[in-house]
Amino acid sequence: MIMSKNFFLLPIVVFIWFILFVNIIPFFMHMITDQVDSNNIYYQKGFWNIYYSGMWWPIPFYRKIKDVDVDSFEIIYLTWWKNWEEQIYSDYVKDKNKIFYWSLYEVEELKEVDYNSFLVTNKWIWLDKNGVYIWSKKITGIDTKTFKYLGSGYSKDKDYVYYHGEKVKGADASTFEHLEAEYWKDKEHLIFVGKVIENSDISSLDFDCCIRFEDKKNIYRRVKNNLEID
Repeated sequence: MIMSKNFFLLPIVVFIWFILFVNIIPFFMHMITDQVDSNNIYYQKGFWNIYYSGMWWPIPFYRKIKDVDVDSFEIIYLTWWKNWEEQIYSDYVKDKNKIFYWSLYEVEELKEVDYNSFLVTNKWIWLDKNGVYIWSKKITGIDTKTFKYLGSGYSKDKDYVYYHGEKVKGADASTFEHLEAEYWKDKEHLIFVGKVIENSDISSLDFDCCIRFEDKKNIYRRVKNNLEID
């Protein structure tokens, strides 16, 4: 009978421990910053660890950042944004020795990064003296001296235009510029979501509305994230 009682008491004890030591106690710890992104992401400073929380549930949940120096911890860049397909969480934090990156509910160390030259250029592109990176993936073949982030996922160097780190085939980097809304252009072509619209004529483009417009060769209709051409 005693064993039976202990058996039923064990999950209750585990549950109470979970509530107190994983959630409630970190909740009352010192908050490093009152800066919060649009999805209520917090960083909390404990006595020996740094905790981060995701969405606020009825009982908030905290996780520990591994191998971080508590005293020198600070936030470099904190943001939340939404692209066409998914929500992106993009935080950069650091201590005196390491750079950490948050994406999709995990905070991980950026292993191959030069600490002293690390620079965040926007929500998802960062660079150091060795290259340009999207999140933790290095973009190969980029000229770092002439690299510029232009907005809406576009960037360029002296030779190429990139969309989310991938080369935009056929785009002329020297004349590439923003046109309207999600539309971009170079000296010859219309460019939409990272693709050169072949057979488009930029010189005759009549762009009165971003949903339907035309040039002397085509009529364009935007349907969600696609451009239909007649």
